[in-house]
Amino acid sequence: MSPTPTGRPVEAIARAALWSGQIVPGRDWDVVEREIGTALPDDYKDLLSRFPSGTYRNAVWVASPVDARTKWPAFVDNEIREILEEAVRPETRVKIGSELAAFGRRLKGLDFKVARDRTPTEPAVFE
Repeated sequence: MSPTPTGRPVEAIARAALWSGQIVPGRDWDVVEREIGTALPDDYKDLLSRFPSGTYRNAVWVASPVDARTKWPAFVDNEIREILEEAVRPETRVKIGSELAAFGRRLKGLDFKVARDRTPTEPAVFE
């Protein structure tokens, strides 16, 4: 397994939390980063190399991609894609088509019934 950075702050957190457990190593960070196509911060790797997947006060859920107990394909499919989707298309975004239709209804005369092409677009490729 590839080593993680210093880990000193993470060990301080473990001591403060009285945590003596470990993850079950399953994947190298370099494999994870290659598969998701991005380098991850060292402090993130330190934390998730020391603590297993889980929740904190039912508010924060973290899955360690290097923990053997994390189902890797499901992690990539569900977690990474959900994070990217939220970053690209936040739930609170203004939906222009809906706003235009509401505007037309308020004016009692504009009709925006345009057939939409629902064919899925090609995924973006970043190099």
